[in-house]
Amino acid sequence: MGLGLWRLFRRDCDCGQILVDLRYLFTRRPDLRIDCESADECVRRLVGKLAPPRIDRYMVTVGAVENAMRWAVGLDKLVDGSVAVKYLDQSYWLPSEDQLGKLIEWARVKHKWSEDDYDCDDFAWRFKSRASWGLGINGVAFVSDPCTGHAYNIILAWTSDGAVKPYVYDPTMDRLQDWRGRDMKWYCLLAGSLIIV
Repeated sequence: MGLGLWRLFRRDCDCGQILVDLRYLFTRRPDLRIDCESADECVRRLVGKLAPPRIDRYMVTVGAVENAMRWAVGLDKLVDGSVAVKYLDQSYWLPSEDQLGKLIEWARVKHKWSEDDYDCDDFAWRFKSRASWGLGINGVAFVSDPCTGHAYNIILAWTSDGAVKPYVYDPTMDRLQDWRGRDMKWYCLLAGSLIIV
């Protein structure tokens, strides 16, 4: 990061330097700016702003995720191999259905879209990694959909009746939809698609 913020975790740190580092961070990230008099106060407030929210999550096996994905994309497409699904883990942590808003709010990608430099595939990869790294939610799939030339995410959520339900989330447009009611113009998921869970 180059900001010297690693000093926050050392007991022999120079508090004056920490304040300089924090002021530098706040000039680069106005959304994190806070008014404070001491390094300790700044650190407490900053940690409060950066800490991920508490999200109810449930662990399921890869088999439960496979069943949910079959339901989502249709068994016939998985059987004939026209949609490639790659599972990277043996177990998955899913958010509860009522916590999807919290997940999206925290893992939302705040970046300017730029064709080929930072477009839909970059948004989808970043959202998947933020959910996993920051919140411990690895039940977010990356989808490359050649039918529409678009990339997006499928979020698998734990329902109140104990089922796994897929939602499509488009981090480029910041749009969440139930998988069955999705906009086929953007999320058709036909032959040639790749899903990495």
